[in-house]
Amino acid sequence: MSLTSLALLAVALVAVEVAASSSAQPSCLLQRSSQPSVLQAASNEQLSFNESLGFMTEDEESWKLRKSVHQAMRQELRESDKKYAASSLQNESGHTYWQWHDEPTFHCEFAQRIGNIGDGGKWVCDPERITKQVNSGGSCLVYSVGSNGQFGFEEGVLRDISPSCEVHVFDPAPAGVLPANVTYHQMALGSDGDMAAGVAAKSH
Repeated sequence: MSLTSLALLAVALVAVEVAASSSAQPSCLLQRSSQPSVLQAASNEQLSFNESLGFMTEDEESWKLRKSVHQAMRQELRESDKKYAASSLQNESGHTYWQWHDEPTFHCEFAQRIGNIGDGGKWVCDPERITKQVNSGGSCLVYSVGSNGQFGFEEGVLRDISPSCEVHVFDPAPAGVLPANVTYHQMALGSDGDMAAGVAAKSH
C-alpha cells in the first residue's frame, strides 16, 4: 500500500496514497481525472507542477530536493528489504514491520487526517488542493481497499474534501450499512499468498 515508483509518488496528488498502518482499511487511493489541471503554476514552479500532474506547486530547488530525499529513502528501504527477509519478521509487531520496510519517503506540507482518529481514518496529502481542483471543474476519484464494515474515511472524504468525490470500496465481505454516495464492490483484490514487497498478501 505504498507507492514505490517516483512517477506515482510525484503524483502524491493524482494518487494520494495514505501511509500504511494497522488500520482495517489497508489502503486507499485518491485520484484526479486525466483532464488538464485547472490550476496554474508560476514559471519557477513549472517542474513540480508538470511532474506531479498539476498537484504540487513549489520552486524547482525545493522540488528537486524533495525528489532526492525520496530516492535516497527508497534505496535505504530496498536495502532493508534485502537484509530483513519476510520470514524473519513473524514475531515482530505491526509497527516494527512498517518501521523497517515502509517508512514515508515523500512528505507534504499540509497533510490532514480524513475520517476518524485511530482505526479507519487516513492521512491525506494536502486535501485542500483536491477540493480546489473539484471546485474549479476537476474531479475526485477514490478507491478504498478493505473496509471491515467501517466507512469513516469514505464519509470523511465526502464531508471534508468534496461531496462530489466518486468513492468506491472493495472488500470481499458483505457491505452492511453503507453510507450514501459510496459504491461498494464485494470482491477481493489479489489472491492469498501473492507476494508484495516480500510479504504474502491476504485477499482483501
